[in-house]
Amino acid sequence: MQITKIITSLIAILLTTTIQARIWRVNNNPGIKSDYTTADQAASFASKGDTIHFEPSIYSYGSVKLTKKLILIGTGFYVSGPPTISQSSINTPFLGVITIVSGADSSVIMVNSKGIMLNHALHVTIQRCYIDSSELTIYHGGYLTIQNCFINGVGILLGDNIKAMNGCSEVTISNNICDYIIADKFSNNISILNNTIMDETGIPLVCSNCNLTNNIVANKGFSNLTNCSIYNDLFANGMSMSNCILSNVISGINMNKVLLNSGILSTSGTAYNDNGFQLVPGNHFQNPALSGGIHGEDLGAFGGLNPYIQAVQPPIPAIYYFNASNLIADNLTLQVGSRTTLPINNSVAPNLKLIEFFFDTTDLGFGKNYVIPFQSVTTDDSSNYTINVNYLSKGNHSVFIRSLDDAGNWSITNGPLFFDKTTVTPVIITQFDAIQENNQVTIKWTAIAEINTDSFILERSIDGHLYSRIGASASQGSLITAEYHFEDKQLPESQRIYYRLKIIDKGSLFKYSDVKSVVLNKDKILFSVY
Repeated sequence: MQITKIITSLIAILLTTTIQARIWRVNNNPGIKSDYTTADQAASFASKGDTIHFEPSIYSYGSVKLTKKLILIGTGFYVSGPPTISQSSINTPFLGVITIVSGADSSVIMVNSKGIMLNHALHVTIQRCYIDSSELTIYHGGYLTIQNCFINGVGILLGDNIKAMNGCSEVTISNNICDYIIADKFSNNISILNNTIMDETGIPLVCSNCNLTNNIVANKGFSNLTNCSIYNDLFANGMSMSNCILSNVISGINMNKVLLNSGILSTSGTAYNDNGFQLVPGNHFQNPALSGGIHGEDLGAFGGLNPYIQAVQPPIPAIYYFNASNLIADNLTLQVGSRTTLPINNSVAPNLKLIEFFFDTTDLGFGKNYVIPFQSVTTDDSSNYTINVNYLSKGNHSVFIRSLDDAGNWSITNGPLFFDKTTVTPVIITQFDAIQENNQVTIKWTAIAEINTDSFILERSIDGHLYSRIGASASQGSLITAEYHFEDKQLPESQRIYYRLKIIDKGSLFKYSDVKSVVLNKDKILFSVY
């Protein structure tokens, strides 16, 4: 149920909590003001123990070398999926290669990257992140946790892995989806728990001195194991073993009975998203991975004490909807949907505490802008907030928003949403649709009360932020229903396209319509509302 909250004045409610470490914003989208624009800048200037938020972008934030304890957080991956994981921006942030060296002990990595290399660092946690087309390599590390990560190739599931090499010890690798795991003979006390290992053709496991428990090894290749304890694991093929202890191990299993996508390629030749590695439903006799664990838990990444979190969502709140309605008499209505995410130990999710917003480039810092407490105890809230903006100058403005849970975790900052603070003669858009039809997108809209409307400008964007004009239509000037139609035949190279109307009145003042987005698909039509 929608709840409308009226904010009659913009008096900042400042948080009173003591800030021991700072959160830095990193955003490299053109025209957006943030603390830094690259990962390297942020890591260089941040203090030990600080948190770095990487905001949605279509551009890489570059590679980075960590030499002190830092916490890196993004928004997750595959965030355009079902409502439980979707977010208002599908442009998930990506870094290049993250290098973690001595001095960066106790760092936490929860952001997508093109690879991670750790050398001589201790107590590092790599969790809930997506690694694309590269490896997670560990040299001389100890007391490490690698958990809830998706390590995947581009197009095919080949060539990516978790490696533990050259004197690593006390490493826990659990509840990941990856291609293969290598732990060489110099490694000690490597725990490999509840992983789904999916490489189609290579060698899935090359391990020495490891404890393997509750894993699903979907690879076609044979594993090579030495001095390992192997309990309740499921193998698509066999193993070459030396001095190993086995208990309740099943090999030669048909993975079509186990995983939704069999752990291999889709028919289109592209990689499945993480949802495809969930278990085929049924019972233990139909699918031996169900309740097949050492304590009766499910096998694979989605089982065990810390199940894989779909879309590798970090344990912070998420903004899954953010829009602004038309400005009426200096009152701007923000439509915001926010939810919390399960914490690291997958216990009960915290409740939402407040939302915070700011305009243009006036971000004073987390908890120091205009904040609105949530009125009910909930982990998911969808509400309207009507805010008086009479103090803003006439012209174009932008608004940003973020939320806070009662465990003290801030969401990634979302925005900008643009609006124009002018007085525009009302025109009512009763319908605005954008639908893909073969190799074009057809945009239709219906308007009434156009007596003072001059024209409609149709604008398009590939990132939801920067728009350009693609067409125009003069107003019919009707008091009753008028219908309009436009065919966008020159589609950009983008998976998702955003459309909006710029509505201009006879006095040259204008306002924007709501935004519609289309997900392009060669085989079928996909339509969604942004």
